[in-house]
Amino acid sequence: MGLGMINYEPLRLEFLWVRWYKTVDAISMGWHAQKLDLVRFPSLNEDGAIGFLDSSDVLRGCHVVPAFARGQLHADGKGLSSIAKDSVDWCAYYVNQ
Repeated sequence: MGLGMINYEPLRLEFLWVRWYKTVDAISMGWHAQKLDLVRFPSLNEDGAIGFLDSSDVLRGCHVVPAFARGQLHADGKGLSSIAKDSVDWCAYYVNQ
């Protein structure tokens, strides 16, 4: 119902729900530092922590490996969202492109 509606037939709309990463110590990473990039998830209650993408905007993938030595974010295993499964987040992740 509304401007541009042609009929009542359902349309398929593909999108991705994403959790964004933040860089950790951007100064000491990358090719010059000879280290893998280090990222983390922002808290789910931060603005911009989650979002939606048109699936046609995804160009490629990369490997994101937990930084096991830094430990898990929630030692008690309780996060904010069972849907986002943030209870099993690690404190940081290495990005291997």
